Amino acid sequence: MEGKNSVLRPYAAGDLEQVLALFFDAVQKTCAKEYTKAQRDAWADGNPDKAAWQESLLAQDAWVVEEKGQILAFGDRAEGYMDRLYVSPKAQGKGLGKALLQRLEERAQAQVLTVHASLTAEPFFASQGYRRCYREEVERKGVLLPRYRMKKGQGQCRLAKEEDKEPLCTLWLSGNRKAHDFVPVDVWKEALPALWPQMQQAEVLVWEENQKIVGFCGLVGEEVAGLFVEEAHQREGIGAKLLTEAKQRRDRLTLHVFAQNTRAKAFYEREGFLAAEEQDGLFGQREWNMVWRRS
Repeated sequence: MEGKNSVLRPYAAGDLEQVLALFFDAVQKTCAKEYTKAQRDAWADGNPDKAAWQESLLAQDAWVVEEKGQILAFGDRAEGYMDRLYVSPKAQGKGLGKALLQRLEERAQAQVLTVHASLTAEPFFASQGYRRCYREEVERKGVLLPRYRMKKGQGQCRLAKEEDKEPLCTLWLSGNRKAHDFVPVDVWKEALPALWPQMQQAEVLVWEENQKIVGFCGLVGEEVAGLFVEEAHQREGIGAKLLTEAKQRRDRLTLHVFAQNTRAKAFYEREGFLAAEEQDGLFGQREWNMVWRRS
């Protein structure tokens, strides 16, 4: 970080006005190439909710870079999520963003770090080891703003343990309700009491990030009995990683997917599964029998 007079310190309540002014300038000037005026005005209109900003900055781990009483950059995080990071347009190229990010990462002490990066900030985060998961659009005041979900670090796959019962059952229920909205909700609730005994008889692979289960895959012999990823972590490649682990343990895998769940069928096809036949399945629904074989 250039500048012998620059100080990296925790955010204080008295910094709010300078932080808000910096945020407005950074959005309106630094992001002008990637975002239209309408998008920038929806993002930063110069009339922020000061109370909400103050509350969030004080609640999270927020830091500023100050030089001779002037705040030149600020950033904050919640656990391993890098929430905001902005550098004044007049202080670009001095390494302030890098210094801020390194401080936030060190304090997070997280196995996996995540960020929603603007199109402007994406190259910076990529240079710091973050990889794109997917591009999305978020709405601000009726205007769509494109951004990237990015991650740094790697989770781990392990076998399920007895203490995983609650998070696994919760993920199974929420995943089924979301993916199979064509099946009555009561069907899943009624099946829940028998779920854990069934899991204990299966080989359940869980994907864990920052000591939290975000996905799992159940294997019963050669059958993939279920594959679920927490909604907030979908499109991050976790499902594919769980299947890769399953493939390393088997020479052949089979599964059934509801015909109406076209998104899941397309995912399995990308992962090398072939649709063998369509047949009558559970709950009066048509389903595909799909097969993967080791080459």
